[in-house]
Amino acid sequence: MTEIEYINPQKGKYILLEYSKSSGWDIVRETRYGLPLDEIKQVHAYQIKYRDISPKNLLIVPVED
Repeated sequence: MTEIEYINPQKGKYILLEYSKSSGWDIVRETRYGLPLDEIKQVHAYQIKYRDISPKNLLIVPVED
């Protein structure tokens, strides 16, 4: 599994974006309300392992609380 690099990880909420050629960047449904960083990491790993999505097509983004 690929290790994720974070720039200044901090407390707060995050969403996970998934890229597709047909619709561009879209929010992964489970993260639409924002999740803590540790939960976002779990969703990210799930997307890669079980949905077979390339890590290059996933982006973790901080959002306002």
